Amino acid sequence: MKNAIEKIVNYLENNYHESISSYVIEDITGEKYSKISKEFKIICNITLKQYVKQRCLTKIIEQK
Repeated sequence: MKNAIEKIVNYLENNYHESISSYVIEDITGEKYSKISKEFKIICNITLKQYVKQRCLTKIIEQK
C-alpha cells in the first residue's frame, strides 16, 4: 500500500495544476479509492482529500 501512496504523492508533485479526482487516484494506484483513502489516512494521519488540497495550494504558492 505504501507504493500506492508514493504513486499518489509523485503524481501530485508533477500534476498539481490538474483536476485530481477519485478516478485519477484509482488509475494511478490500481486500487479502489475508498481503500486507498482509508490507508492514506492511517499512514499519513491526514485524509487524502485534505492532502490533495493542501499540497496543491502549497505548490501554487511556491510558484509565485
